[in-house]
Amino acid sequence: MSGDRVHNPRSSILIVEDSGLIAHRLKKILTRLEYDVVGMAPSGEEAIRRAGEMRPDLVLMDIYLAGKMKGTESAAQIRAQFDIPAVYLTAYSEGSLLEQAKAAGPYGYLIKPVQERELYATIKMALYKHEIDKNLRQRNRELALLNQAGQAFNSTLDLDQVFTTVLEEVCHFLDVLAASIWLIDADTGELVCHQATGLQNQVVRGWRLPLGEGIAGSTVRSGESVIVPDV
Repeated sequence: MSGDRVHNPRSSILIVEDSGLIAHRLKKILTRLEYDVVGMAPSGEEAIRRAGEMRPDLVLMDIYLAGKMKGTESAAQIRAQFDIPAVYLTAYSEGSLLEQAKAAGPYGYLIKPVQERELYATIKMALYKHEIDKNLRQRNRELALLNQAGQAFNSTLDLDQVFTTVLEEVCHFLDVLAASIWLIDADTGELVCHQATGLQNQVVRGWRLPLGEGIAGSTVRSGESVIVPDV
């Protein structure tokens, strides 16, 4: 297997399995495949808690777990809350069982006892498919933002209203608390904040900033985006 591995060695996996013997066997295989096993959970409730704390790239989920919560229910909640894909483990191969499991949106199935090559291929494809799905959702969100912006431009001639609508959609799209739009004053060459959202929107609106001064001014002068981690 070592000759054809091309996955990210930092990919992390949470094992959810109520059999300690099987869980440790899976951990040994995954470690040999150069995956990072961030934890092992024996129940669905514990799996949700650990997934929230550790945020693994993927969950290996046993369908039948000890306790009140089934593996399918746990996987569905983990995906809904944290967008973490799951690959199901089961000792059964009945079609009716797999049909029921599809409702939780798994990215693959493995029949116990799991073979190393099959485990490697299934995880590799699951991670790849999840990345494709994330990119597709991101593109759909971008298209929705453009659509909303287009509707705003077509629905009113009030520029402030257009800016407000666009900023609201941008904040929703990026999941941020505040945003602002700055334009260059043709007469003075200064940046002027024409519209802003957030708690300080009334204070920020109307601010003037010389080009090259501050984060916004430096960004406009350089023509390059910048990410500042210190608020």
